[in-house]
Amino acid sequence: MSKPLNVFFRANPQLNCVLDQAQRLRGWQLEYERVAPPSLVRSSRVGSLDNGWLTIMAESGAVAAKLRQFAPELLHAMQAVGCPAQELRVRVAPGSQTTPPRRTTNRLGIKSRREIQDFAENLPDSPLRRALERLLEKA
Repeated sequence: MSKPLNVFFRANPQLNCVLDQAQRLRGWQLEYERVAPPSLVRSSRVGSLDNGWLTIMAESGAVAAKLRQFAPELLHAMQAVGCPAQELRVRVAPGSQTTPPRRTTNRLGIKSRREIQDFAENLPDSPLRRALERLLEKA
């Protein structure tokens, strides 16, 4: 019978320290996701917390620049939830994000499609009618 991986980590003192550090960082990541702007959370993550420095990893230079603008507010918000960081630094780590960005697709429901189609059919030949017809084709 297989055992959970954390059982092996807990059995070894060196690995136990790694597991504890990973759990602490995961907790700070959850807090960071709660306090940081959602548009930046998708492209950044908590990298480390060492010697009073909280390091945030950004996927690109543009995200890093924006995070640096928010650094004082982010540091204050993280300190408010108990993070022992005294300074916040931002590093660029392209491709470091493990979760892909969420994609949303907007689809027309059956009723909406029918109503737009009825409306378009009652319009004279015009740019609006052609635009609605293209919308229906793509949706």
